[in-house]
Amino acid sequence: GCIPHWSPDGRRIAYSKYGQGVFVRDFEEDSEEESIDRQGWAIEFSPDGRKTAYVKGNNNFVIHDLATNERRLVFSEGPNPYRYIEHNFTWSPDSQRLCFKGHRTNGVLDVGIANATGGDPKLRVLCDAKDVSSDFSWLPDGKRLMFGRTPAGDTRTQIFEIDPDGDKPAVRFP
Repeated sequence: GCIPHWSPDGRRIAYSKYGQGVFVRDFEEDSEEESIDRQGWAIEFSPDGRKTAYVKGNNNFVIHDLATNERRLVFSEGPNPYRYIEHNFTWSPDSQRLCFKGHRTNGVLDVGIANATGGDPKLRVLCDAKDVSSDFSWLPDGKRLMFGRTPAGDTRTQIFEIDPDGDKPAVRFP
């Protein structure tokens, strides 16, 4: 497997397998791996440990409720704002939203946030992502996101922060 992600309680691990999808294994029960979705990629547990999210079809998220085994797409079937979602997304600390780097069909790259609950993704584009690394970290208070960015004309990646609910641009972390 690859792209491993531990559950918050350290009991389970979620991972991807090339050409085979996403899996979860419970080490507390010494169980066999459980195939979650053969077309999934980059599975991660929510911070509350109740759900997983993974990318399906390269351009959508699936939210999987671990208690009920219910699965639902974040973006509805049919037209989707993205042709590709990169795999290093992150959950918000309250397990309500996902932050990700998405590639639109017209070539524009976004740092976006989508709701992981309910039927409306309430997509919010935070900034252009053409120079943003696809590694995000939501601070524990939920009030800031951080990501790597290589500013124009620079050769080094810098850490930037942004308010996920504000309207101000991302700024370099002091």
